[in-house]
Amino acid sequence: MTAHDAEEEAILQELIDDSYNQFVDAVAEGRKMKREEVLRSRRQDLYRRPGVKAGLIDKLGNLQDAIDIAAA
Repeated sequence: MTAHDAEEEAILQELIDDSYNQFVDAVAEGRKMKREEVLRSRRQDLYRRPGVKAGLIDKLGNLQDAIDIAAA
């Protein structure tokens, strides 16, 4: 890896880290959770029952369920 490649990688990693932190903050604010709670929950299977239990998703459903909720 050249110095130029390492510099580009560092810039990209900084962008990824910044985006991730913005996402975590938005989830914490939207779910009225502490940031630490969101970070602690990130390793769980969030798209199944543990995500509901952790308060990160409202309920489980399929695409049609999402469309119906959005339409309402």
